[in-house]
Amino acid sequence: MNIQTLGIENKEGKMVVSSRTVAEKVGREHSKVIRTLNDKATKPEVASSIISSSYMDKKGELRKEYLLTKRGFMLYMFSINGFDELKLAYIDKFDEMEKELTSTTIPQTYGEALKLAYEQQLVIEEQQQKLIEQKPLVDFAETIASSTDTILIRELAKIVNDEDIPMGQNRLYDWLRSNGIMMKGKTEPYQSYIDSGYFEIREGVANTPYGSKITKTTMVTPKGQMFIIEKLRRELK
Repeated sequence: MNIQTLGIENKEGKMVVSSRTVAEKVGREHSKVIRTLNDKATKPEVASSIISSSYMDKKGELRKEYLLTKRGFMLYMFSINGFDELKLAYIDKFDEMEKELTSTTIPQTYGEALKLAYEQQLVIEEQQQKLIEQKPLVDFAETIASSTDTILIRELAKIVNDEDIPMGQNRLYDWLRSNGIMMKGKTEPYQSYIDSGYFEIREGVANTPYGSKITKTTMVTPKGQMFIIEKLRRELK
């Protein structure tokens, strides 16, 4: 087996592999791997071994994943049958990379020790800054992902403002139309975005002086909320 394709990475001083990579290697849907890991991750004793994270998919949508340390990988893989060669290859590679990580040359002089300490501090500060920058986005994604509520465009405009993206309802409509998401001059999205699960159209009946009239209201799904806000974030950076 080609160990170069195992996908183990050094994240903040820990050797980890993404649950997406594991799903690919064992030929399972990532959503099913996530469900299994969700159950395991609730146990406090494995919280540091099965680390909740997120990634951006090809459509620009934020998705959940887990980063597994060697222990987290073993907890998952040894709960399923087979794949002995894969299991051993991963364990060997984890051991090899962890050994390389801990085999840093010991400083021989006081000056070398100061330099090493300074470099390590810079790395720590950079990692902490990244965590600070990413936390609001991750928190927001987890909140939206766990929601089952569809909302109106005006309610989405309020959420957008809460995310420090200044945009009222009318401007949001204009932005949706200019980005080819919503039909020009209308308040309805194109069918392809409805089919993708970003929007729902709710029909109702309104009584007018000229008789009953069918009304259509555009609702934004949780998936659509994440899609629009992430697209706005990237565009307004």
